[in-house]
Amino acid sequence: MAAKANPAPVVGDAAGKFLPEGRSAQSRALYLTLIDDMRKSGRTHAALAHLDAFEQLYPHGTDAAVMRGNCFVDIGAFEQAAIIYRKLLKTKAAASAYAGLGRIEGLNDRWTAAAGEFSQAVSRMPTDPDYLNDYGYALLRQGRLEEALFRIRQAAELAPANVRVRNNLILVLSATGDTAGSKSLLDSIADTTERADIQAALKAQSAKLVLQAPDVVRTPVVDR
Repeated sequence: MAAKANPAPVVGDAAGKFLPEGRSAQSRALYLTLIDDMRKSGRTHAALAHLDAFEQLYPHGTDAAVMRGNCFVDIGAFEQAAIIYRKLLKTKAAASAYAGLGRIEGLNDRWTAAAGEFSQAVSRMPTDPDYLNDYGYALLRQGRLEEALFRIRQAAELAPANVRVRNNLILVLSATGDTAGSKSLLDSIADTTERADIQAALKAQSAKLVLQAPDVVRTPVVDR
């Protein structure tokens, strides 16, 4: 028997399920979600391969472009990621693009530049807790404590179950001198092992903050 020409590509998620080729909006969204799941599970190179296949089916999508940029950041290909993000600054994906640029700056310890990029993301999507959290953390790394607290509180109220935001709130509360508030939040973590792990990680980050801004951050702080 002759092989079937142009067989439909499939994509597998972490649970081993498969999505056959489809042209509907629902199929497109599901395929992209599965690719994002690959990326989040650490299969970044596989995600990039599937993005190539995805863009053959659905070309010129800004959401796929953002995901590609995020994948490049994950593997340290910052220049390639920045090229993608900059092309998106005048599109509907501008907020995600600025956030991506901010992430690149932060990963290179350029916190003033990172704060500027995250500020642009927040100005376009003021209720996104991840952008607010990242902006607040960048402000914190500059020693702009009150501004950082304001932004991270916004993120915490918008996404009270977000662990990253909670940990940053613990950090910034302690950095601003509210040790009772930070301790109360840390003590609210029910799992004792998780609490101990988080406390150790937060203390390690607090030392970094003290070293970077000794004239601003004087109180021992806990980190995310």
